[in-house]
Amino acid sequence: MTAEVCIMNRLAVVLAADSAATVSQWTGDKYEERYFKGSNKIFQLSDHQPVGIMIFDSADIMRVPWEIVVKTFRTELGKKSFNTVKEYALEFFAFLEGASLVFPMSVQEEILLDSARSAAIMAIHRDEYPDDETERLAKNSAVVAARREELEKVPINSGINQEFVDATLTSCSKGTPDERPESRIAPEQK
Repeated sequence: MTAEVCIMNRLAVVLAADSAATVSQWTGDKYEERYFKGSNKIFQLSDHQPVGIMIFDSADIMRVPWEIVVKTFRTELGKKSFNTVKEYALEFFAFLEGASLVFPMSVQEEILLDSARSAAIMAIHRDEYPDDETERLAKNSAVVAARREELEKVPINSGINQEFVDATLTSCSKGTPDERPESRIAPEQK
């Protein structure tokens, strides 16, 4: 859990955050958490203006540490400045959407497919997961069909490109059974 504080008055803004971080990951069949005492959660967004950014929840975005992302943005920003913090935020979000060198399409596609696989696995209770491949694929399809209408009502995050999601899902659903995401579930995930 992250604790962050912002204190403001007419003359200044002070940002503060704790330095503890927990990193979670699946290793084999079990969920592991690691604890770190000295992670950075506050970064300087501009080298030329007193603008900062605080992070929480995840130390990375699309497998790239936030520190690298912010430093890359800061370099690209150069001496450019804005009148409001909102304008800096909009510039930063535009950078995130178009940073193909930081977030290559192949990595974006891999992360999207990994997330879809994880959601499918979580939707099917592990104890009830069939060993028979045909039965497993049928069960996966039934679960996806049952959840699809519900998921389509959930708005997509503004930082995610809808055309990219649609193209990725279309390309995956057109593959042969061995190429489809539901058949790529690792044996230890069954």
